[in-house]
Amino acid sequence: MSVRQAAHLADILIGRELPWNLSWYGRAVVVPSSGPLPTLELPGGLRVTVLSPEEKDLERLSTRWDDETEKFDPSYQASDEEPPAEREEPDAEPAPETSRAPRPDVFVSYAHTDQDWAEQLARHMSAGGLDPFIDRAIDPGIKWSEEIESAMDKAVAALVLVSADYLASGYAVEVELPALRDRLERRKLQLSWVVVRPAAWEKSQLVEIQAAHDPGRPLSDLDPGEREAAFVSIARTLADSVAAAPSRGMPLETSTDVPPLAAAPFRSDTSVANRSSMAFLIEFEGRSTLVGGDAHASTLERSVRRLLDERGVDRLRLDAFVVPHNGSRGNLSRELLAVVAADRYLISTDGSRFRHPDAETIARIIEYGRASPDARPTLVFNYRTETNDMWDDPALQERYGYDAVYPAADRGGIRADLVVRPGARTSPSDIAPREGPR
Repeated sequence: MSVRQAAHLADILIGRELPWNLSWYGRAVVVPSSGPLPTLELPGGLRVTVLSPEEKDLERLSTRWDDETEKFDPSYQASDEEPPAEREEPDAEPAPETSRAPRPDVFVSYAHTDQDWAEQLARHMSAGGLDPFIDRAIDPGIKWSEEIESAMDKAVAALVLVSADYLASGYAVEVELPALRDRLERRKLQLSWVVVRPAAWEKSQLVEIQAAHDPGRPLSDLDPGEREAAFVSIARTLADSVAAAPSRGMPLETSTDVPPLAAAPFRSDTSVANRSSMAFLIEFEGRSTLVGGDAHASTLERSVRRLLDERGVDRLRLDAFVVPHNGSRGNLSRELLAVVAADRYLISTDGSRFRHPDAETIARIIEYGRASPDARPTLVFNYRTETNDMWDDPALQERYGYDAVYPAADRGGIRADLVVRPGARTSPSDIAPREGPR
């Protein structure tokens, strides 16, 4: 569910005074800082244990809810009034990835009060043959934070527009700028900055990074002729950075060398929205599935450890683990895999928008995700894509001791049967393509 859809659902629930979260007495479903994890037992015996979000993370999201919603839908109204009809979410799928440039040359980071500056610079970049990314280009219905992360990953260079508003932005300074610096340190992109309006840049994280324009002369202080010349110079500097890059954007990761991929440093997802995602454990008649949602690995690890303490066991036995955030490298850590014992890992994505699953995630599952030392984990993909097809290699599976299951070429979806004999090893034969359309 996108932010736009969630805001519309909230409008309906509140505006029509419909009951919600009755099992939690109308309060938000969160993991408290102490005490037992929240659980719900449904008629018939199915038990649900909430693992994410934590209370502090939901509170953090709530302080930004209106701002985040407006980024998706300028018509959003933070009030009790009935929303306008045009805010109805269409049934159609979002526009396909091919409707936008899949790999922007330059990611532009800026405060929304500086959007005019971003658009002026973007025009000059475009005139110089570059493809800039500014977040007004995000399609309706797309998860904003994920699109930002994806654009950063695919860009060759980034330009930060500095102003007092930018430096006062919690998201910019605490999330976006550190993410850009991390990619700079890993040589994933070139990073530069320009002061568009007077600001205390001397005390910012940018002082050690080369500016694209003299920071002592903010663009807003220049006369029109000087400003135009500065725009041209900045665009030319960025074009030189892009031309000097070894490749246009991050290449698709096709390595299948499991040990180094699994051992790569883990860098956590930084998305506030993902940190607030719901994740839960489902248990029924001795079978269990952990549905990871988009939750952060550290959040899930903390909750699982609390559950282990409550139950007095060392690892959480799972028949299936729906891998968080479509198999993103930033949402599945070795530490999380150490506290679960899963037979099957379900990866749900077509890979078209964010190129998930990441190779590091698959390698971590193979290397660290075994229910026991002699177990053979099964990877279950609901699509066959260029981002996962390389794992369908019998020699590779024999070498590293895993199985991989894909849907039939002419069918969509996967059905995983969790009914297995006690103590028996999971077999790919327990999984079959789902009949009917995707």
